[in-house]
Amino acid sequence: MPALPGYKAAAAARVDDWIKPHQGGSRVAMERPHMSGSTLSSSALDERRRRILFRAWRRGVREMDLVMGRFADVHLPTMSEAELAEFERLLDVPDPQVFAWIIGGQPPPREFDTPLFARLCGLKRETPTSADETP
Repeated sequence: MPALPGYKAAAAARVDDWIKPHQGGSRVAMERPHMSGSTLSSSALDERRRRILFRAWRRGVREMDLVMGRFADVHLPTMSEAELAEFERLLDVPDPQVFAWIIGGQPPPREFDTPLFARLCGLKRETPTSADETP
């Protein structure tokens, strides 16, 4: 079979390494490992919140997808109109800038240094994982 333009066999082989076969009755199916994604159903959200949820989970940089998307999952249903507008403005900022603000590499500008942004930075404490939970 001739090679396709731009096709890299080595990259395809690496992807195949993390796709694991599993037995399902008489058929063998391919199963990918669980990928993180939204846990919030958009069906109960209004149009604006659906759009914001989509944007929060599809930032372009996976780390920012996880930060912004998880924050949206937790807080989006209860955000006020003012908070929605503020979160939309934050989603307009390029990933490298917001990431630097979140990790403390740069202070956020005054217009973004808000209680909503503080909640975004503190999300890890608000949504503990099973390893972080203590009885």
